[in-house]
Amino acid sequence: MKKLLVSLASTTMMFGAANAALVAQGATAVGDGAGIVLTSGGSSVASNNSLYDQSVTVPASDWVWTDNGDQSTTYTFTFDLTGFDITTAELTGLWGVDNTGTATLNGNGIANLPNVTISNFSSLHAYSTDVDSDFIMGVNTLVFQLADAGGPEAFRATAIVNADRMADPVPVPAALPLFAAGIAGFAGLKHRKKK
Repeated sequence: MKKLLVSLASTTMMFGAANAALVAQGATAVGDGAGIVLTSGGSSVASNNSLYDQSVTVPASDWVWTDNGDQSTTYTFTFDLTGFDITTAELTGLWGVDNTGTATLNGNGIANLPNVTISNFSSLHAYSTDVDSDFIMGVNTLVFQLADAGGPEAFRATAIVNADRMADPVPVPAALPLFAAGIAGFAGLKHRKKK
């Protein structure tokens, strides 16, 4: 009988299984066309130097900064978790900056490159969070606050968000209760014969 109950529980869970999905992805790009966009004035322009990490990223990203000569700037990435289970949400990405920066998700600190060092831009650094309290239902905002200690200025980042879709109530097929009752009946008969 225990095997029967386990089998029925497995079948029920199969009908309501979670389905992880790509919620959104973005990257820095010249002209702000790839999702991580400049929000403090000016526009994103190419910012390349032979010391900057040139590895391939997914999604594809560019080294950028502003065209107005600012030594500090902000880039943002927004994504909507409406219809997704925020307890399963995960944000991952890569970033680099010439020179320093912090990354926050809905005001919660998730990454920091605080010291002026060549490694901040000669390699890309992984960041991530899957902490439930970092995410909110609806529109979420990832903010990169950046500062430069003296030209050139540069920033590069990617962001990928995954989460399970909210489970829609799945109607139980009409035959399933009859099937379960039939199996239980056969199990009962088998148990009776053993006595």
